[in-house]
Amino acid sequence: MKRGSETSTKKGYNYPVGPILLGFFVFVVIGSSLFQIIRTAIHGGMA
Repeated sequence: MKRGSETSTKKGYNYPVGPILLGFFVFVVIGSSLFQIIRTAIHGGMA
């Protein structure tokens, strides 16, 4: 299976950061905001 090398060679976008790193960044941002929402909800407030 040479699919991995093929997809890495012909990318539509030429960003130095890979899709894995981008997904991780999005996960961290959304996860932190979600954690803050859950924490405020547990501490009793939509304040």
